[in-house]
Amino acid sequence: GDPLATSGPLRTTIGAVVARNIDAAGWDRLHAQAKAERNPLVRAQLYRMLGAAKDPALAQRALDLALTDEPGPTTSPNIIAAVAGEHPDLAFDFALANRERVEALVDSSSRSRYLPGLAGGSSDPAMIGKLEQFATKYMTPQSRRPADIAIASIRDRVRIRQARLPEISRWLEANVR
Repeated sequence: GDPLATSGPLRTTIGAVVARNIDAAGWDRLHAQAKAERNPLVRAQLYRMLGAAKDPALAQRALDLALTDEPGPTTSPNIIAAVAGEHPDLAFDFALANRERVEALVDSSSRSRYLPGLAGGSSDPAMIGKLEQFATKYMTPQSRRPADIAIASIRDRVRIRQARLPEISRWLEANVR
């Protein structure tokens, strides 16, 4: 049976797991399903799922698809945001490289939050510099807050990884047999 034939929250959860672990053939089937879907809400959800793939090559295909007219202007930013969930650096770098086209798809009221929001889930210390550069180049001091929040979030994640993970590993080695 169709795992997406279940209802509501369960369907969303199953869909997210399926999408995250999808292979190329499954991605192509999901893409065909998204294209053929008539219900606009289900269609948008299927397109967003294309961006949730753990496989970086499939995530890149979703990013490329987002810049075509096919998904529709309101769905495209959601595809890129879905990629950012699993691949924040890939999504941010892509959106920055295509900044004008991507920002044109985003509602003007959320534009200043959109690109920093893509990067916020990163664990790469290099992203801090990229966000600093982005904020300096494209944001006013008044509109910088989303970038500063993303930078603080990344700094925190990097600090925790460096400081806490060795402690946790030592504890596990000593206490879990």
